[in-house]
Amino acid sequence: GSAPTNLNPPTKTNYMTLYVDNANPSSTISVPAASPARVNSLNMISGNATDTGSSGIQNVKVYLQLNPPAATWWDWAGGGWGSAVPVQKLATITGGTPDNRTWQCDTTTAPAVTWTGNPNTTYKIRVVATDNCNNDQSGSPTELTFVYDTIPPDFGTLTPVNDRRINAATRAAAWSNTEALNAGQIKYTSTAGGDSGVVYSFTFDASHKNAGNQTWDPGAVLQAGSTYDLNISATDLAGNAATPVTTTNHVYDLTAPTFAPVTPDNGAKIGPNTR
Repeated sequence: GSAPTNLNPPTKTNYMTLYVDNANPSSTISVPAASPARVNSLNMISGNATDTGSSGIQNVKVYLQLNPPAATWWDWAGGGWGSAVPVQKLATITGGTPDNRTWQCDTTTAPAVTWTGNPNTTYKIRVVATDNCNNDQSGSPTELTFVYDTIPPDFGTLTPVNDRRINAATRAAAWSNTEALNAGQIKYTSTAGGDSGVVYSFTFDASHKNAGNQTWDPGAVLQAGSTYDLNISATDLAGNAATPVTTTNHVYDLTAPTFAPVTPDNGAKIGPNTR
């Protein structure tokens, strides 16, 4: 018989699932830290970028500004702080998952960033993450302002000064912190006498870390007749170490002076040669 003529060819249906991502990614800065936001070196800026829309992080852009809000930006291409507009550098993606990446930005590769170590100079890092659907956080970038400080703290004049005899009224040490500190210590070390070799130290508490005039009294632990050196050391919030200061040869003297017999005696008659 003849072949049937009413057969239709088989059909095939293809399906495609589309995901819509209109959410902006976000980012964080982990180095430098937000507190105390002071550093004495910064070879690498690093952080994290997250995409909640699930398309994945495409890139992270980093910008550097000098003395914000002044319009002075680091030129990552040509070097120098002469750019009036932000200039980007693409950070290196270093790990993580597509939606949660770690990143870092090397500040030492040419042209290496030139930092000013003056403790009053501030910088701002701006970070903008972009996902694979080209959503970015340019409207709300992540920013961190910090101080690049390479100047160590100082104590002014430490008293008592060298070769001073001290007692209960004058044993308290005095100095002046030129800036806020991260840590510090002051100590009396006995160098001679019955207390020889003993150290009486004080680790700075919160108030002694503040800038300005400071005092510390070791109390009644010093031993009469012993000789002491006084030493102070500290680091500032950026990690710069002060040059330690030492004053020496402090004899702890609690003995009142005495006098040899005084003439003329009580009630004595005196004349031109005896008065």
